[in-house]
Amino acid sequence: MNPEIEKMNEELKASLSELENVVIKAKGFDIKSHFMSDRQIAKKMMSIKMPTMSDDDLNLLVFGQDLKKIVGPSYEPYVSDNEIRLPSLVSTDIKSAFKAISLKDPLFDEVDKMKTEMRNSGFLLDNKLKDIKGELVKITTLIINSIPAMIQLVAPPSFNVSGAISILMLALGSLTNLQIRIKEVVPLLAIFKKIEYVIKPDNFLTVSNLINTTVKAIGTLSKSVNALSVISEAKQKLLDEKQKLMDTVDTQLKNLDVSKFPSTIDFESAKKSLETQKETISKSIEKALK
Repeated sequence: MNPEIEKMNEELKASLSELENVVIKAKGFDIKSHFMSDRQIAKKMMSIKMPTMSDDDLNLLVFGQDLKKIVGPSYEPYVSDNEIRLPSLVSTDIKSAFKAISLKDPLFDEVDKMKTEMRNSGFLLDNKLKDIKGELVKITTLIINSIPAMIQLVAPPSFNVSGAISILMLALGSLTNLQIRIKEVVPLLAIFKKIEYVIKPDNFLTVSNLINTTVKAIGTLSKSVNALSVISEAKQKLLDEKQKLMDTVDTQLKNLDVSKFPSTIDFESAKKSLETQKETISKSIEKALK
């Protein structure tokens, strides 16, 4: 196999292995279980929009009271379990100077929208990665088998360059499909730039590692596929050029007329010369494909 293609094929196999690990890790993964509570997410969104506000001030705005005072020494910002253990963290005191932000506030519409988009993107991403994995398996198999098949087609006595081009076109078509599928993944990753808004602090590393691994696997795969496409397109151009040469020689062979030669020996000599040209073209293709 051509060293460049062999290298690319090995990179594709490595990408497949990396992608399989991502799919395995993502199996059954539902990002919803890693979300903070809606109030904690709202608080996080406010903290990012208003970075100068202290945690105490944010608690007064979102919960309507001083959480540190209520929870005590064990208080940690953005730990949603506190609300489960202590529902009283959300103030209902109508006489208090501070009121907990209402769940009807437009901010919670933003919270719901972000959670829904992130969860949907997670499910779609999982499905897209499985599709890409399936395409990748097909392509690696196709690449391994296509080169020997093309060499056999262009070899004497068939000199079937058009058949070799068809095989290469099939490989290019598969690569194009894979590139399309990879491009479909990119928009799904955008929402995960905001995981800091919604993920529990103690789960952040788990989720971010999975996202980062996915991004890395897709990036590596995209680079390998693009490089392989460039190589394949160059070989297609070469085959097209050789096809024209082969067609020219074939036309000359068909137009050979023994009556136009001084002798049969001269006719056979001209015929042999053209057949040798075909063999030379065939060998040059074989060399380029290996």
